[in-house]
Amino acid sequence: MSDPTGPVTIDCELVADVMPRPRHINLKLLAGATVSDAVDAACEAWGEAGQACRQLAVGVWGEAVQPTRPLRSGDRVELYRQLPNDPRAARRARASGVRGQSRSSR
Repeated sequence: MSDPTGPVTIDCELVADVMPRPRHINLKLLAGATVSDAVDAACEAWGEAGQACRQLAVGVWGEAVQPTRPLRSGDRVELYRQLPNDPRAARRARASGVRGQSRSSR
């Protein structure tokens, strides 16, 4: 049980799909913290390498959200990197190159 005289905190986690490898951090933030506060805390903990995280798209449990969204205890904040190319466009390009060929010529 938490100390009734101390500040109320929430626990959340932040995962970032960044290069060269994904990052993960568990955070304890003051109640009323926002997604932006979680990103700031993670960037501070990660130092210089974390600064690029502030430029990434953000979501909570797989749903895109605004950085001003308040957090609840147990939330999973996710940072998404820009894909190098659109997967749908790449799939269409592959399909258009294969259409005129028979199976034996592949």
